[in-house]
Amino acid sequence: MPHAALADYDYFSDRISREHRDAGDVEDWIERGNATVTASPRFESGIRLTAWASESDKEENYEFAIASAIYLFEIPRQAQYVEILVRYRGEPHRADFDYEEVAGRVWIRNTKREYARRNYNDNGEEETLYGDTFFLRAKRRSETIKIATAGHVDNGILEMHIVAENGEHLDIEYVDVVTYQRQPDVRVIHRYARDYQWQPWYRYTYLYFYDGPFYYCTDLGYYIRWSYPAYDHHYLAIRHTYGGYLHNYHRRYPRRHHRDSYYHVDVHADKSPKTRRLNRWTATHETTRRQYSRSRLSVTTSKANRTDVQTRVRSLITEHRQTPVLTDRVIQRSTLSRKRKLPDTRNESNATIQRQRGNQRSASDRSAQSYRSTQRKLPDTRNESNTTTQRQRSDQRSASDISTPILPLNSADPKA
Repeated sequence: MPHAALADYDYFSDRISREHRDAGDVEDWIERGNATVTASPRFESGIRLTAWASESDKEENYEFAIASAIYLFEIPRQAQYVEILVRYRGEPHRADFDYEEVAGRVWIRNTKREYARRNYNDNGEEETLYGDTFFLRAKRRSETIKIATAGHVDNGILEMHIVAENGEHLDIEYVDVVTYQRQPDVRVIHRYARDYQWQPWYRYTYLYFYDGPFYYCTDLGYYIRWSYPAYDHHYLAIRHTYGGYLHNYHRRYPRRHHRDSYYHVDVHADKSPKTRRLNRWTATHETTRRQYSRSRLSVTTSKANRTDVQTRVRSLITEHRQTPVLTDRVIQRSTLSRKRKLPDTRNESNATIQRQRGNQRSASDRSAQSYRSTQRKLPDTRNESNTTTQRQRSDQRSASDISTPILPLNSADPKA
């Protein structure tokens, strides 16, 4: 029985494609609030996502942070199942629902949920993305995400964001995407959150921008899925309050709204990031991060010290955005990006060939029409003669078919 169970799903025989992507080769990235996206000093071709959220005694003075690295993968049409392996290393942070500590999140677009849930009538309607979120556990160095292609692939494209929010600090080394023809059974245990009281409203940054259920991975190969009430009045109130907070925040810090180069699964649009090199993680980043981490972890940190660290973070964010220090490594374009950048000569050549074929078809159609019109003008005696000749030929073919049997393609020699 164990051997039969293993033979029921053969990874190697069902595998269709595999793509390895260095994490630094991103399609795009987003820095919202006090967030930075830089090249990773830990991994040579990796990326570092850092969130620098700052809390205050007054809720309106809270400074949010969420950093996202965006990847698009081309999925074969016949694929039914996808495995995504993310190699990373990050700082441990408390998770929701008393789960083990997490280092970051992976969000995958879900077109079905996007269609069903895009009904929030508030200022953040265009900001909110809809999909499934998978947590990256801090104690691990890699996580494997298993999903079906149904609902997650749109026009052959799978969109994935790796996200760090609040105070998270995440280095990603690479991403592997493998597709298969068949979909195995993956166990999912469902849990439901009845309310939104597990944290203050201003800490719902991730849920505001990335709507959808949370999936917690386990060492036993199954997922724990947490979902929450859709259109609950508490959540709608949180969205309304958070939207007002973001409006005031962007009015106070207009340069912190870094969304200029972002595009959302518009694979035909020629909108690449403004620069194809990431910012460098400098000594200023490192010094400020150490001070920031000590301030957040220390229970006895004075208000003056927190204010000083907050000022340093603001200065760093401004320097990071206005006077960036770029790395020498150029971001390698993915296969999907190269397909979007086909030269115009190829399009012109295709158009020329199509025009030539169209002219040939038109000439052929004209000659056929003239022949048919000539045939229609012939006298009836000729038509009767043609009909008699066709009957005779048909009788001859029928006699030939009866005398010679038709054999299958793989049949044996009739003489044998």
